[in-house]
Amino acid sequence: MQDKWNVRNNNKKGYLKIHIAVNIKSKKILSIKVMDEHVHDGKVLPILVNDVIKSDNVTAIGKLFADGASMMAMIFLDV
Repeated sequence: MQDKWNVRNNNKKGYLKIHIAVNIKSKKILSIKVMDEHVHDGKVLPILVNDVIKSDNVTAIGKLFADGASMMAMIFLDV
């Protein structure tokens, strides 16, 4: 699945990025965010993590898998 979709806005091409938090055991989506190309990936991971923490369905986060940009943001934000 491609994470970038072309979007037209005022005759300028851009793209959207889909960020998803998933329970890998149950395969259920815990949080989903769609952002445009102007939002850095590292800013979305804390939002997804907070959504999962605030959820009534999750009592703990055992492991977190993310790309390098997202993980660097998490280290600097100390989340």
